[in-house]
Amino acid sequence: MRDKPDENYEDPADVAAIKAARENMGDYKLKSARDYVVPDHLRMNAEKARNRLLILKDLVCEFRLGKFLQKPVHENIGHPKTAFVN
Repeated sequence: MRDKPDENYEDPADVAAIKAARENMGDYKLKSARDYVVPDHLRMNAEKARNRLLILKDLVCEFRLGKFLQKPVHENIGHPKTAFVN
């Protein structure tokens, strides 16, 4: 009774799947490789970083303004005595 297949046996379905994967896989470069160079469109420079920060600043301002406008008017004043009026 044989429990294990022969050491050199390769399942034809597995061989076909590996062949298809190698043909369609594409060119993936390992980022930890010594010869890896970041493509120009993925590089971060000062201008891109500044633009990202400005966009983030605008989003934060819009979020805060939205939260401010959702409160009733008397809560937006911020005067401590207005809390006791209601």
